[in-house]
Amino acid sequence: MGQKNISSVFQVIPGVSVKRFYAGAGVGLDDYRFRSIPLFADLRYHFGRREFGFIYVDAGYSFPFDISKTQDAFKTTDIYKGGFYGDFGLGFRFMSFGKHSFLFSAGYSIKNIKNMVGHTYTWTLPAETPETFDNYSFSMQRISAKLSWQFSSTKK
Repeated sequence: MGQKNISSVFQVIPGVSVKRFYAGAGVGLDDYRFRSIPLFADLRYHFGRREFGFIYVDAGYSFPFDISKTQDAFKTTDIYKGGFYGDFGLGFRFMSFGKHSFLFSAGYSIKNIKNMVGHTYTWTLPAETPETFDNYSFSMQRISAKLSWQFSSTKK
């Protein structure tokens, strides 16, 4: 949830656990403001006597995907480029059964997207009209709440 609206994110993060640490590589589908595919590294540290709590940090790159473009009669170029993706927060495992667990986490996330828009205004002959460019940088920041399903090869 951020300034724009409430939106969904779906992520898959396979990885390995060593003692209290977890490291993985994740990919997702992020629908906040501009649809994107984040590709990121995920690091977690589990704490507490039974390791119910954890701190996580994700960092990577957000690729724009299937962005609906506005119609403009003078628009000649509309290029989206990705940028930094990051997420960090705190969570806990609230239910475990066998090799499966449910997790809840709350955090803060950021994704950057750039947009280059070119226009050709035909005030004179088209051959004499240069294309003008506007560059936009969007830094979308939000507070997130995630409900996750974790399954592992070892019983927790």
